[in-house]
Amino acid sequence: MNQPNNKRKVFLINPSFQFRFMAYFLLFTLISLILFYSANYLFIYNFETLGHQLNLPEGHIFFKFIAKQESKLNMIFIASTALLMIVQIPLGLFLSHKIAGPIFRFTNTLTSMKNKKEIEQVKCRKGDFFPEIYSSFNQYLDKNKPE
Repeated sequence: MNQPNNKRKVFLINPSFQFRFMAYFLLFTLISLILFYSANYLFIYNFETLGHQLNLPEGHIFFKFIAKQESKLNMIFIASTALLMIVQIPLGLFLSHKIAGPIFRFTNTLTSMKNKKEIEQVKCRKGDFFPEIYSSFNQYLDKNKPE
């Protein structure tokens, strides 16, 4: 039974690996954002402490300015976080595919060789990660060809 030649790429080849990879990607991004948010919070806190040390009244323009700046920074962080998540998810999927794809193809090729009992060179696609695995394997085949 012939199946139509489907040119679409399947990006989710190894879901357990790829979802875990993307989770790490997102976790590192969130940790970075939390660190930057904490630094800004400390910065604002130090300004507020300075205002209190100068005995400025609570309604002073200095505190209003600080509150307005803090509000703007919070909005920037919310927008930045949303934007980074929107970019990180497809990027993580793409990169995890570039890792899982060659390994998946290599494994399938080895299984096919085992089932057909034929040894053949393994080809690497342009842009695949880890081309050195293919070339090392092919060099091994060339050296150990049955006569």
